[in-house]
Amino acid sequence: MPRPIVNPAGSVPDPSQERYSLPSKNPLPLSFAQESQVRDQYYANVRAICAEEIRRYADCARGRTFSMVWKCKEQQKAMNSCMILHATQEEQDRAREEWFKKRIEKAERVKRRKEREEAEAAAAGGKELR
Repeated sequence: MPRPIVNPAGSVPDPSQERYSLPSKNPLPLSFAQESQVRDQYYANVRAICAEEIRRYADCARGRTFSMVWKCKEQQKAMNSCMILHATQEEQDRAREEWFKKRIEKAERVKRRKEREEAEAAAAGGKELR
């Protein structure tokens, strides 16, 4: 009879719990380049949410060198707090959904353009035969 799997802490896993829960609601694997695009979208979303805090920190730090460390401490803490608050798994999921939405919209635009070009080619070909 096989022994139950014991984790390093010494407890036996509860069989009633879901074993393979994923941290994201979008488990579809993407290539490295696609994940990079999603990550860029995620960072852009978080920066857009915290734009005011980032602007205040940048205004404070502009023209300073070493003194910005203590002169802009309050603005830096506000900026970091905002980014930490909004840098969540939900925001990553939202960025992934936006990426998929853009990809689908692009595919639909390409499809409509091809259909329009084929229709124009068919119409032009029909006129030449007359």
